[in-house]
Amino acid sequence: MVVVVLFGGFLSSDFDLYAIQRFLFVGILAGLTLVSLPRLICNFQSLNGYRNALGFCCLLLAAMSISGTSGGALYGWVEPVMFGGFFILPILLAAWLGGAGMTNVQSLAESFLYPLVVGCLMYGYVALIIYAGKMQEGEFRVIDYLPWGFNNIRYWSHIASWALPLLPLAVFVGPLKRSGLWRLCVLIAGGLWWWVLILSSARGSMVGLVASVFFSVVLMGQSAFPWLKELLRHLSLGLLFWLILSIGLPVFMAGDAGSLDVDINTGDSGRIPMFIEAFAMSMVHAPFGMGAQSWLTHELLTDSYQNATKFSHPHNMYLFWAAEYGWIFVFGVLGLVAVAFGKLLKKRAFVQSGDSQEYALCLIAFTASVVAALVHASVSAVFLAPASMLVGLFIITIFWTLLGHHETRNQTAKGSTTHATSALAVFVISLSLSGLWLHEVWQYHQAMLEDKESFEDDLWAPRFWLHGNFPRAQ
Repeated sequence: MVVVVLFGGFLSSDFDLYAIQRFLFVGILAGLTLVSLPRLICNFQSLNGYRNALGFCCLLLAAMSISGTSGGALYGWVEPVMFGGFFILPILLAAWLGGAGMTNVQSLAESFLYPLVVGCLMYGYVALIIYAGKMQEGEFRVIDYLPWGFNNIRYWSHIASWALPLLPLAVFVGPLKRSGLWRLCVLIAGGLWWWVLILSSARGSMVGLVASVFFSVVLMGQSAFPWLKELLRHLSLGLLFWLILSIGLPVFMAGDAGSLDVDINTGDSGRIPMFIEAFAMSMVHAPFGMGAQSWLTHELLTDSYQNATKFSHPHNMYLFWAAEYGWIFVFGVLGLVAVAFGKLLKKRAFVQSGDSQEYALCLIAFTASVVAALVHASVSAVFLAPASMLVGLFIITIFWTLLGHHETRNQTAKGSTTHATSALAVFVISLSLSGLWLHEVWQYHQAMLEDKESFEDDLWAPRFWLHGNFPRAQ
């Protein structure tokens, strides 16, 4: 997964890579659903710790059903199922893992964290190689070629929001936590990613990261200080890299500081008219939306958006969902956030007791990662871009598993003929529905390719596919 997300640019063109990542994500989503649902039927009481969350999942399912059948959009079920699965599946997986008796949830976090750190380190090293080559060629505007490997800077910043809060955790957990070389590698990886983040002026990611640090430290108090200190080391090294590599060396080699653009854009990048339009859409059939893909096909409602640049989504996931799927979908997502926050409050005393520092730091880091993504999603497509959703699916699953730790473990039920029969029936139904959905995804992809041939340039408007402004209103 890390290879496809960070190094897929080596494997294929931007257009094909976006589709590969999307196919990989929907395949994982369907596959893990087929694995987890029958097992949960056999061990139904493992869901007890997540009953409140499952109630809000029902809201998501209701919104999916209504939006998929309303509006008459082609392939109208593709996106609602994807969004619903993205939020519901991690809860099911967490319940399954907890009910299966996982006693060391930190090992699950480490199995994801270590490949992520190695991937980030290698990505940073390649960035340095590209930087050195471009500097030798006299290209001193570093922002023109970094970050690399992504169709758009925003897609890289989504990964940064997920990853940067997790990198400091790697020096506190796992088999290499006492290795000086490993700690140095983690520091360099964090510093390089902070350098690229500062260089790219990714404001949404920066705001999300600041909010996540504030939330984690306020909630967990001194227990978060070791993680915070390591994060600040990464940030400090990133600032040093930025001063030397983005300003110092280019100015020295170019001989003209005025030729370097290091300003941070403080405008709204055309988002405000889209926000207003999306809110107006959400109120047409409130609390229901205008239907799947209606952002692409609806008659414009506001004067400000009439004259604004058009995009295939409004760059705010919450208003996007409200516009197409209704406020009931947003309330479902916010309800899951509220349930998670309630569980965090219950974990607070245990974390601050110091009984298990590794577990505490895992919970703090993964909480910060999820909060950063949730905040960043208010100004960008964090929960729409396939690379971000691939990374986020695993992070949210581990987050829910950490929240459920000590609540659902060792609850394995004795097998029975009834349970086995029910599990088999659920598997067959899930297999059939997943097959239909995946077929619909494939048909959507083929239709998009046909539509792309009539599109005159390659300035795509990414959504489900890179050529995402399809179907378009004729």
